Amino acid sequence: MINIVYIYPNTEFINKEINICRIIDDKDKETIVVYGIEENNKVKIYITNTFTGDNKLVKKANNVNDMVRFIENNEHEIKTLESLEYVEKYILNKIG
Repeated sequence: MINIVYIYPNTEFINKEINICRIIDDKDKETIVVYGIEENNKVKIYITNTFTGDNKLVKKANNVNDMVRFIENNEHEIKTLESLEYVEKYILNKIG
C-alpha cells in the first residue's frame, strides 16, 4: 500500500533545501522523498528513491506549490500504483 506524508508547508527552507513530501510503500518499507533546492530564484524539484538510492531532477519550478499541487491532484492515482518503481515512473512521465 502506498501512502503520502506531506511535510510542506509545515517546514521551511533550510540551507536552500526543503522537504515536500514522502511517498511511502508500506509493504517494502521504502520511500520516495520529494524535495526542492532553491537556486537562482527557482526551485529544482528532485525525487530520491531510498531503496535504489537514485536521485533524479524532476523539474525546475517557480515555487514549491507547483509540485505540491501536482502530488495532491494525482494522489489517488499514485496511491493505487503497485510499487515505488511505478510511482517514480508515473511522476517522471507526468511532469518530465
